[in-house]
Amino acid sequence: MDTTEIRLAILGGETRVEEARAFHRERVAAISRNVVEGVDLAAPVSGIVLHVIPVGAFDVGARVDINETIYNHPDLRPLHSPTPYLRGRYNLDGIFVDDTAFRQQGQGARHYLQLFRRGIMETFDSRLLHSRGDTILGYPVERTLIDDSRRFLGLMETLGTTPPILILVTVLGTQGRVILTPGDRYEPEHSVDRGTLPLPEIVVNGFDVDTSQALRPMFDALWQAGGYPRSPNYDADGVWQRRAE
Repeated sequence: MDTTEIRLAILGGETRVEEARAFHRERVAAISRNVVEGVDLAAPVSGIVLHVIPVGAFDVGARVDINETIYNHPDLRPLHSPTPYLRGRYNLDGIFVDDTAFRQQGQGARHYLQLFRRGIMETFDSRLLHSRGDTILGYPVERTLIDDSRRFLGLMETLGTTPPILILVTVLGTQGRVILTPGDRYEPEHSVDRGTLPLPEIVVNGFDVDTSQALRPMFDALWQAGGYPRSPNYDADGVWQRRAE
């Protein structure tokens, strides 16, 4: 066994991982039905659901200290959100941050973040899927997940959580969408054939992991759902290619 597998075995291994998977599935179902307590999402619900879950979050009595340092932390903001950002609010589950204050009255939130008392981070964003409703912006999705996963792992370290940590992503509202290739080429023959894409889970064993490498299986699966053999954003040496901003 490698280091991660040994660590998982010590912590209860597959039992904890299955609890994390079940948690992700249940929350994705609630988001897709727009029944997440405390937030009204912009309809129709489509976007990216990301969970960052320490395996130890499902231990009896597991919790993190959601103190003022965490509450005011500049990285405590949703997926695909700029800085500076409005502060969140405490709720029964922990700390909640959304963009409702930026929206016109009567419009739902486009993204949010929930930090759970057990140290689990849940975030949803609808803006990374093209607003036309028929495309997925492949490169921005990858760039955002690479950068924000690194940001969330940093928060996990600040919270005092312990690896291994699971990263789980599901994309909602994808039926018939075309994933845009580098250069934003629209190739309609490569359209997604289902409405929900549960991407492969990723296990990381440290806070300083290279997220561009760790998340590659997830990105390859996303592009394969659109009819491509793999993500086109890695070079021949397997290095992810960041574009000039």
